[in-house]
Parts: sequence; structure tokens; C-alpha cells
Amino acid sequence: MVEINLYPWRNELRQYQETVTKRLCWSALFLAMLCSGGIEGWLWRQGSLANERIMHIHDEISQYAQYEAHLHAGSNQLSIAELNERMGRLAQTAQFLSLLHSEPDADLCFSTITRKDNVILFSGQSRSHADLNKFLHQWMAATLFTDIHIDEITEHEDGSLHFRFQGTENAV
Repeated sequence: MVEINLYPWRNELRQYQETVTKRLCWSALFLAMLCSGGIEGWLWRQGSLANERIMHIHDEISQYAQYEAHLHAGSNQLSIAELNERMGRLAQTAQFLSLLHSEPDADLCFSTITRKDNVILFSGQSRSHADLNKFLHQWMAATLFTDIHIDEITEHEDGSLHFRFQGTENAV
């Protein structure tokens, strides 16, 4: 009978398998450490961003507290004269709006009405110069203004007008 010694071949195979197994284990360990380090770095960055946001919020709270203290330190009460002036302006505005609402069929349309201090700016459209002139002469709310200045009149191709004028309110 022939004897074949397979021991050296088996020994080499076992050593090869051990080497591959060790490489795989070390690679898996390195990959796990690399992932762990990446996650730890990301979490550290998120924590520092959260700390920055918290510091920003604390700064805003302290600024608000200083602002609130400043408000309470100063007089936040209206004087009688200021209160009377505001009530007068409110009554004047209510009168103006009621007169504006009660206008007869006007051949014009206001697109914007804005207030800047005691000046009210009007802009809108009219069918013609005559309609705008008629409206301004018959406008009941005109008595609420010391003067009315026409700033701009633009005529469109269809004959309609775009106008802008301002009225300075009477003193309260």
C-alpha cells in the first residue's frame, strides 16, 4: 500500500486560513474603529453647534432682559397731551374714513392711501382730468386738510389717468 503524507499540505492550508481569518478580523476591527471615530467626530460637531446655538440664545435673552430693564427704567406712560393728540388723530382718521366712504359715485378709484406723520398720500386712477378736478372740488374730506398738492398725473393711451397727490392734515 502506498502512503501519502498530506500533513504538509494540510498544515499550509490551515496556516493560510488562519492568516486570512486574522486579516479579516483586523480589517473588521479597523473598519469598526474607523466608523466609531467618524460617528464620534460627527457627534462632537453636533454638540459644539448646539452649544453655539445655546450661547446665542443666552445672548438674546440677556439683550432682551437689558431692553426690558431699559423700558421699565424709562417712563412708558403717555402724558395727557400725547394721549389727547392720539385721540384727536384717531377721531380725525375716523371722520376721514367715514367721509371717504360716503362719497357719491366718483369716477375715480384710489389704489393706495398711506399716512406718513400728518401727510396722507393718495394714488389711484381716474377716467379723465375733468373727473379728477370735479372730485377734488366736491370732495367733502378736503376740509380735513390744510393743503392738497398733486404730485403726479400720468395719462394712459386709453385716456385714463394715474394720479398721486398728498394732503397735509389739519392740526389736532
